[in-house]
Amino acid sequence: MTGTRINASDGNLYCDMIWFRDVSEEVNQITALENEKKAAFLHSQQLEDIIDNLPYPSWLRDDVLNLVLVNKKYLDFVKGANKYDIITHQIEITGLNNTSISKALAEQAQSLNRIQKQDVNLIKKGQHCSFEVWESPFHLEGYLDKIWTVGALIDITELDTLKRNLKQHHNAHLEILGTLGTAFAVFDNAKKLSFYNQAFAHLWQQDVNWLDTAPSYTSFLENVREKRLLPEVPDFRSYKNDEIKAFSEILEPKEDMLHLPNGNTIRRVRSLHPMGGVIFAFEDVSDRLATRRAYNALLQVQEEILNNLFDAVIIFGSNGRLKAYNQAYLSLWKLEELFLQKEPSLSEILEEQRSFFSNVDNWNEFKEDIIAHLMNANTKTFRLIRNDGVQIEILSSLLSDDSIMVTSKILNN
Repeated sequence: MTGTRINASDGNLYCDMIWFRDVSEEVNQITALENEKKAAFLHSQQLEDIIDNLPYPSWLRDDVLNLVLVNKKYLDFVKGANKYDIITHQIEITGLNNTSISKALAEQAQSLNRIQKQDVNLIKKGQHCSFEVWESPFHLEGYLDKIWTVGALIDITELDTLKRNLKQHHNAHLEILGTLGTAFAVFDNAKKLSFYNQAFAHLWQQDVNWLDTAPSYTSFLENVREKRLLPEVPDFRSYKNDEIKAFSEILEPKEDMLHLPNGNTIRRVRSLHPMGGVIFAFEDVSDRLATRRAYNALLQVQEEILNNLFDAVIIFGSNGRLKAYNQAYLSLWKLEELFLQKEPSLSEILEEQRSFFSNVDNWNEFKEDIIAHLMNANTKTFRLIRNDGVQIEILSSLLSDDSIMVTSKILNN
């Protein structure tokens, strides 16, 4: 309702006029918008409350890895900063080397488009603590070419301590159980034989009646030397002194190999006994070493075969890292051998070959397409045309150990 007073030219009151207009629809729209605004604000506040009450730092990065949002717990890891300062000045949580603990990880997550995790050590309240940091990528709604990431820092100090304690107990039990299956003996603080098993007597060809007399370690060494079951040394007296001296120098398990005159190799492990003295464990590893030598020879033959192929060949293990390659591959793609020796992933290798495809409009899409073809068991062959006009035929094959062999050859023009 709107009103106005109209006066005549002589100044006298002429009339009062009132207009009426139905504004119900506008009022209802404004009321609805106000309610939506309140609901949206409440929802936003609830989301912020959820994020701020997480028991660990969390953050959001945009497609260029800049921080756009952090929660309240994040402030505990950056000194004298509020949320506005953190976003404005891009204040990162840094590690012991004063570099960001997560920015490089976020870059990897964007590149591989999958969650990336790693363990880091930080100083918290004056103490070294263990954390797990992760970055999770996602496509921004409506922008499939933009990948943002969500990150978090989880305190795993207690879990890490429990793991270490469990590992220590586990290793202690393994040492005992392992020696039960091999030849083992205990020489006490007086360097007298206090315990042995039958495997020990058999390995060193000893009379159990003599062993039951608790001979000294020196007597044991002299006995097995007479049977030519000790490594041949020029000065046996010095050798014995060094062996006796080791009783007081062993602080943690110590392993060495004994190469006997008969051609056998004995693996020896010495460690402190909880009740005093030293535990000795002996294992004949002659067959194992022979197998290892045969395996190494097989690998060498495999390498020679690969290097004598005209086609360029690379092999990726089941862990996705480079396992083998030949010289033809180095020559085809002009790669440094030192780079391939670091066992890069397929994605990292393709990045090194990017200069051959500089005419490609969308490199990331092109690279992902190549990876998809190579990892697809149904892909037979496909061709790539480099900037220099060279046409290359690519073939990927799945091997019996789940490795992937990629063969490349130049097609004749």
